[in-house]
Amino acid sequence: MPHRRANVSRRRFLHTTALTAAAAASGIVAWPAVLRAQGAAVKLGVLHPVSGALSYSGQQGRLGAAPGAVLDTEGTVVGRHKGSYGFTVGQRKGLHIGTPAPDGRPRYVLDIQPASRTVTVGPAEALDVLDIEGQRAVWSGCTPPTAPIDCLVQLRAHGEPYPAAARADGDELRIRLAQPARGVARGQAAVLYDGDVVLGSATITRAHQAVRPTQVVP
Repeated sequence: MPHRRANVSRRRFLHTTALTAAAAASGIVAWPAVLRAQGAAVKLGVLHPVSGALSYSGQQGRLGAAPGAVLDTEGTVVGRHKGSYGFTVGQRKGLHIGTPAPDGRPRYVLDIQPASRTVTVGPAEALDVLDIEGQRAVWSGCTPPTAPIDCLVQLRAHGEPYPAAARADGDELRIRLAQPARGVARGQAAVLYDGDVVLGSATITRAHQAVRPTQVVP
């Protein structure tokens, strides 16, 4: 167990280091500024301390009201909200749903669209994701792979890594997980590993619901 905890702690450190390196490598900000901004964002509640995704839950007083619709997976309006920034993918409580699901099962946030101010909710199994796309890929441990390579991908700083196949597509990253992951959202980081070596990272832009697992990265 101590050896496993040491490996997990090391991977969390590497996950954070990879995110910081990617931001600094963009040339937009310097390393100290990245670290200060991350710490301030976590304190304000706009950066999730575990997933690293943007989260504006509880920030309505600062951001103002931006009302919109809560939709089910068929596009039917089942509720209203005061701001899509108050939700995170995988959230179950506080959904402002006026109509229960036909089968009586709990519903979860599946997708958030700030531009249209819509929040989509559905059953827990709809959170399962197999295919992930990311942008602004940074390759620090290998050359950008044009064909799928086997690796581990970490989606949360405190989460377990998932076996996956990944490849570069220009400055984008495409990942096919070997098993479904839940709660994957735009804005989170995907960090690729070969053991404890960071191969690369990218910011998630799309997460596709698990339907039929295959061996080919799209």
